[in-house]
Amino acid sequence: MNQEFIQKNANIIHRTFGLSVKALALVGSTSRKEISPKDVDFLLVIDEMDNQKVKNLRNMLDKEIDLLVFDMVGFLERSIKGTPYVISLIKDSQIIYDVGILSAIKRLVVREVLPKDTMGSVVNTLLLSAATSLMEAKWLKARALLGACFNSFTCMLQALTARSKQSISTPKELYEQIDSITIDRYLLEDYRQLYELKKLVDSKDSLEPILDVSVEEWIQKCEDALSKVLIMAKKKEM
Repeated sequence: MNQEFIQKNANIIHRTFGLSVKALALVGSTSRKEISPKDVDFLLVIDEMDNQKVKNLRNMLDKEIDLLVFDMVGFLERSIKGTPYVISLIKDSQIIYDVGILSAIKRLVVREVLPKDTMGSVVNTLLLSAATSLMEAKWLKARALLGACFNSFTCMLQALTARSKQSISTPKELYEQIDSITIDRYLLEDYRQLYELKKLVDSKDSLEPILDVSVEEWIQKCEDALSKVLIMAKKKEM
């Protein structure tokens, strides 16, 4: 298996659909290691179908690539109903990237839980709903805490700059003027990173952007920054 060839095309897929990608896997003969340069099959699950974007993506991929694309709702429906073609794809898939949906379904398929009977389908639907709700809970927690950290940093920088400017800067103004602000560079760099992270998180209703972000780390940075700012205030350096 030519891993470099596979990774190259996987990267193109990620660049095209970004945070909309919910799962990406090798399927068919590719996943069964019956691979040849003429046979590389990808399964792609995305938030919502965008036919024009998919068409453009196919044109960017190498001609040996066969791309199978599903929107997430359609993929879950076919999985729960036990559509034979989809079940066969899932069973032999080699997951490259996944937010948790494909791996959960694959475990059910391998254990022959999907599909079985009408009640079995109901149970499977409930289990998938439980997994999705758990991911949503993690997302909401992280998003709320990051938002609070961002507001804390913003208030600190507004306090540090208000006296010299005789006005209160907006978060956007602080970000755009960050290189000209003459205060602690570590505070400014942390604010720059947090501003860009919050913008990324707010732009997509997805857990993926913040999976690798340590919220506790940002809370600690806020505590450290506030301690610095309070000391500066006492010394009348504001």
